[in-house]
Amino acid sequence: MKDILSEIKKVKVADIKVGLENMRGRADALYEIQALMDSIKEHGLLQPVILKGTSASVPPYDLIAGSRRFVAHQKLGCKYIYAVFAGDVSQTQASVLSLAENMHRREPSYEDVTRAVTALYERMGHDDRKVADALDIPLRTVRDHLHLDTIATPEIKKMLATHQISRTDAKRALEAAQGNVDKANALAKKIVNLTRSAKIRLKEYGLAHKDADADKIVAEAKTPKIREQLVLSLTAQVHSALAKAATAMELDPEEVAKKAVEEWLATNGYLHAGVP
Repeated sequence: MKDILSEIKKVKVADIKVGLENMRGRADALYEIQALMDSIKEHGLLQPVILKGTSASVPPYDLIAGSRRFVAHQKLGCKYIYAVFAGDVSQTQASVLSLAENMHRREPSYEDVTRAVTALYERMGHDDRKVADALDIPLRTVRDHLHLDTIATPEIKKMLATHQISRTDAKRALEAAQGNVDKANALAKKIVNLTRSAKIRLKEYGLAHKDADADKIVAEAKTPKIREQLVLSLTAQVHSALAKAATAMELDPEEVAKKAVEEWLATNGYLHAGVP
C-alpha cells in the first residue's frame, strides 16, 4: 500500500474530517492523546496522518489513519498538520491503511487487534491469508483472533482486554473446557497462576476428560506426571527455526517440538490414535 502515498503536505486541521470507523474508543485514549500532545509540543509531529484523495481534492479531506494525532493537534489549537494523501483508494484499501497502522503501533490492545482483524476479514471476503498479508502479521495470529472472537466467553474476552490472561492461556482454557462456558471461565482464572508445564497438562487433561470439572482438571494439572524424556541436541539453525515457530504459533518451544514429532510419527505410520 505504500506506493499509493504521496509526499508530505501541510494541511489545515479544519479541512479534515474524521469518520466514526477511524475513531477507537479505548479507555486509555485520553492518556494516549495527552502523551501525543506532550510529544508534539516538544518534538513536532514525527509521523504524518493519512488522508484520502489528493492535495488537489476539495476539502474536507477524509482521515484514513492518525485519529489520535489529529485530535492532539485539535486540542493544542494547531491550525495545520502534516499529512500524506493516499489517492482515490477504495473503502477496503482505506481500512487496510488505517487498521495496519493501528496493528503496528506500540503495544496494541486486544480489542484493537481483534477489531482490526475481524473488520478486515469481513471486508476481504473471509480470506484470512489476505488479512495476514494486508496487516503484515502471521496467519496464525489472524486465525487465533478470529477463533477467540468466536468462541471466547465474555468473561475471557474481558480478561484478554485487561491483560489478565495471555491469548495462549485463553486458548488452553477454552480447549480444556470443550464448550462448557462456566468451566472455561473457571479454568481461565486458575490457569494464569500455573507453571508452564502445568498449563500444558491442564489442556491435555481437559481434552482427554470432557466430564471433569475445573477443580479436577486443575488438580491433575498441578500433579507432575512421570514421562520419558528425550534430550535432543539441535543445531543452531534448527533451534532458531523452532524459536520462530514457537513465536508465530504463540506456544512454548517444547509444545511445538512435541507436536512436530507426534505429527511426523503419525504421518509415517509409527503412531496410532489410542495406542500409548
